[in-house]
Formats: sequence, structure tokens, C-alpha cells
Amino acid sequence: MLEVIKKSDSDEEGMDSPMDTEISVTLEEPKRKRLRQFNKAWLQDPIFKDWLKSSPNGDRALCSICDGDLFNSRSALLHHVTSMRHTDNYKIRYGKRPSASVDESKTISDVKLKMRLETLKMELSAFFAKRDVQIAIVDDLIPLLDRFYYGSKLLDKYVKTKKESTKITVKSSEERTPDYQWVEYMPKLWNETRLVFLINNTYFSFVIARILYDNGDKIPSAGKIFSRNRTIVFNHEKNTSDHKLEVLLINRGRHVWIESSNGTVEKNAIVGGTKGNETIYLCQVKPSYTGWMQPSKRGCNVHYGNESYENYKLLIHDKMIK
Repeated sequence: MLEVIKKSDSDEEGMDSPMDTEISVTLEEPKRKRLRQFNKAWLQDPIFKDWLKSSPNGDRALCSICDGDLFNSRSALLHHVTSMRHTDNYKIRYGKRPSASVDESKTISDVKLKMRLETLKMELSAFFAKRDVQIAIVDDLIPLLDRFYYGSKLLDKYVKTKKESTKITVKSSEERTPDYQWVEYMPKLWNETRLVFLINNTYFSFVIARILYDNGDKIPSAGKIFSRNRTIVFNHEKNTSDHKLEVLLINRGRHVWIESSNGTVEKNAIVGGTKGNETIYLCQVKPSYTGWMQPSKRGCNVHYGNESYENYKLLIHDKMIK
């Protein structure tokens, strides 16, 4: 530091004057800019070791893949490794993308990661719900995001939690709901798509239904539902108001009628009910002639005329078709 003091002329002559002044000037040396040195430890870092070198100038880092100088700063190197230019050049040379882009475990704390993950979940859920988009579209969205955010710990965490929650949801849903079930008939089931329709027209529909008798028998048949009042009746029963009525719903898969005979219980045959403590199955000769197959009787029994048929179709559940 250099300091210069200038006195007035009156001081030199030994005379006092109110106009005398004293001037002090301080000159400071200019600050030298501190240059960051290349950190040789970066050469051992899994993120940088495949392409990072020290520039011949000594004051810069060098990307051997992109052939360009970089600042001696870890943040600058991390920014470069995630750039599209570097990713494309890396893929051209090695035939694949970098094995590790940004190791967010070193740049983001677990607390912040958890907060970002919850924010991501809420924003994506709101995005899908607002646009009435199926959540399953995430399966197609993830590969797209992965192209631009390869190696992202946040994205990887979201994918894992999403897959785990999906598996749990599907598993618990399947455990709670059987492939098919019998439920008590109510008028609100009129438009239920899971009903097994036999005949469907403007005035009435035939669906698979059954009557629960006081002796414990559960006998299936073709139930006629009138569109006008949505009540269900059976042609062979004059009064069903004293009995509980149930209809068949297919929750998953589909129902298929296959040729059968001689009381054979086909694989995946749908249980229609019970008669005399024996399990019976659903069969039909034609849609309006739908009844039950009792293995011990070796035929398809229908209420019309109380007849039994040796050749018939048996109703099975096809689980392979969702």
C-alpha cells in the first residue's frame, strides 16, 4: 500500500492560513483473481474418470469426448456431464449412455429427496386427474423422461415407489374381489355391465340369476328383467317375492359357453349353486333354456317342462382375457 501526503505552500513558509489543506491519497494494489486448480481426485470419480483430463494450460479441465475446455469447478463438470451434447458424444464413442450421469446422492440430501418425491407424486397425480388420464400411462412416460434425466435418483425413486404401490394395489384388489360372484339383485344393477346377459332387447332382458330357497338350495335359471319396472321374474315361478334373488357378475376375465355332456365338470366351470348339498353348475340348451347341471344326474336341467338334456353347453370362466 502506498500513501502520499501533500502539504500546502503556507506550511512550507511557516505561516498559518485558514485555507491550508491536507490531502491524503491511498493507493491499493489491485486484488489478484484466484484461479482454481485442477483437482486430480476428479480423475478417480466414477462420473468423470472416463472423459475428464487436465487442460494443457493448467487452468482448465478438458473433456476428451467433446474436445472442449471446462472450468475447474465440480458444479461446472456436473452441468456438462448432463448436457445433451456430452450424452450424445459419449453414446457415439462407447455405444451407450454414461453409466452415471449425476449422482444425486452426493448433491441432494435424503430429506430434500423425500420432499421432492412427494411433490412429484402430487403434481403428477393432479396432472393425470385433471385431464382424466389413466395412471397406467406412467409406464409409457417413464422411458421418455429417462432419455433426458438419465441417472436421476429422484426419477429412479419415483419409478420404484410407483411400481411397488401398483403391485400392492393390484394384488390387494384381486384378493378382495373374486373373478365372479353372486350378488343380491337390486334395480340399480339394471345397467351393470358385469351382468351375464342371455337375451337383451328394448322391453326386457334375460340374465343369469338364481333363487335361494328356504331349504338351502340355490337354483340358477334365466331371470327376466323388465325394463319398465326393472323387476326380475322367473317363468317357472309364479311368486318370487318370498325368496331372495341373486344375479351373476363377472368381475375379471369373461364367460364362455362350451360344448359338454354326460355330467362332465369342465375346467373353470362356474358354480351356479347347490341342490341337495351337491354343487351344481350353469348350463343351457339355448339362451332361454338356461338351468343347472348336476353331475350326479348327468344332464342339463331346465325349468321349462322340468326337462333334462344330455347334450348342452356349460358356462366357464376364462381368466386369460382381461
